[in-house]
Amino acid sequence: MMDYEERNMRNKGYGRFRALLHLSMGVFYILFGIVIFNMRSFGQIQLSTPVVYVASIFCVLYGAFRIWRGWTDNKIMNNERKRP
Repeated sequence: MMDYEERNMRNKGYGRFRALLHLSMGVFYILFGIVIFNMRSFGQIQLSTPVVYVASIFCVLYGAFRIWRGWTDNKIMNNERKRP
């Protein structure tokens, strides 16, 4: 029986999907952080300035991390594909 990592290494389609998911979710989190920064009120909820700054910085940093992780996953998969 294969373990989780070995199964994922053999299934290239899943790896590509996961890399693309990391990239797209990273862009989503960055955009969401920008929206939070520009909007101080969401319907009935009023947010204070420190909460807005912390939430938007967290979202942008997490989005950048997800993009980095997707980029490195894609790079690793391309290097494995080039091996004989």
